[in-house]
Amino acid sequence: MRILVGWDDAAEADLISLYLNVDQNDARVTTKPAEFFELAEREQWDVALMALTFPDAENGLASFERARGLVGDTPIIAASRPLEVYQLASFVAGGLHSHIMRDTSGDYIFLLMPTVQAAHDAVTAERSRKLADRLRQEIESVRRLQESVIPRNI
Repeated sequence: MRILVGWDDAAEADLISLYLNVDQNDARVTTKPAEFFELAEREQWDVALMALTFPDAENGLASFERARGLVGDTPIIAASRPLEVYQLASFVAGGLHSHIMRDTSGDYIFLLMPTVQAAHDAVTAERSRKLADRLRQEIESVRRLQESVIPRNI
C-alpha cells in the first residue's frame, strides 16, 4: 500500500516512517508542505495521513483542503490531539474520511497501520460496490434492449 504522510512533528515523523514502511507498504513521510503537495500531485496514493495541524495550527485546514483537491478520491485520515478535536467538524465537512486521536505518550502510532488499512479497505469495498452497481445497470440495459427487439409473438 502506498501511504502519503504530512506531519507536524519531525521526531514523530521519523517514528511513523519506521512503523508504516513494513511489509509491502511504501510510506512517504514529510514535515515539509511543499514536498507533501508535490508528492500528492505527482504520484498515486492509496491513503493519505495528515496531522490536523500540518504544517501548523493556523494552516491545517487549508493544507487539508489543498490535499483533498490533489489526491482525488484517495481517503485522507487526520490525526488530532485531544485539544484539537473541536476542529474536526470543518475537516469532516470538507471530506475527511476518518481520524485518529494522538495521545501524549505516542501510543497512537501503534493504531496507525490498522486505521490506514481500514480506510483503504473501506474505499476499495465502496469502489467495488459502485462497479458492481454499474455492471448490474449495464446488464439490465442490455436485457431491456434485447427484449425490445425480439418479437413478442414468438
